[in-house]
Amino acid sequence: MTETDYTIGQTVAVPWGLDVIEGVVVGTYGEGLARRILVDVAVAGEDEPPATLPFPVHVLDAAKDSAQEKVAGSWLSAYQYELALYTALEKVISALDPTGFTEQGGSQGDQEYDIAVVTSGKKLFVEAKHYSRTDASIRSEAVLQLQAALSRARDRSREKMAGLLVTSATIPPNLLEYANSITRQGFAILIVRWHPEDGFKSLIQPVRTALAGAL
Repeated sequence: MTETDYTIGQTVAVPWGLDVIEGVVVGTYGEGLARRILVDVAVAGEDEPPATLPFPVHVLDAAKDSAQEKVAGSWLSAYQYELALYTALEKVISALDPTGFTEQGGSQGDQEYDIAVVTSGKKLFVEAKHYSRTDASIRSEAVLQLQAALSRARDRSREKMAGLLVTSATIPPNLLEYANSITRQGFAILIVRWHPEDGFKSLIQPVRTALAGAL
């Protein structure tokens, strides 16, 4: 669920119960984690005028993924997955480096990641991708999002950095090779499959490996 930039007049998917419907962006307010996107939502079959509702960026991102999956309730599952991952990473960094910390990705357009793990002289950008369909495969766009986050962050900082893509989906071998090719280009990216029931300990080695390979 990368936090995306939204523009006035853009048609977006918004959560509505366990389904998603379309709305139109009419404004925005706030910054960082408090940023909200104002969306006019008109429910089909109702005579009432459109209601203007505020949505956090990550909720709209999750609704977009849900609309693409065509699975009712997947926007909520994606949101819960990211929260579970954030909690697990807090425990991981506490075990690896008591001075380190985790932070949620910003809601500005140039911050294309969900979570950051910050430790001594290194930063790990984490992208969470949850899919409700059990047969879903992770797509290459997620790797490109992490590469973009690393590239832009590198322009602002001299810290060593790496990317970690965490997904509930099947990871095809060609995507692993694609991530390896990007790593050879100077953007260290690791992909791991994880489910909340696996627990935080199963993430310790992937995080350690990703941080060790930070460039």
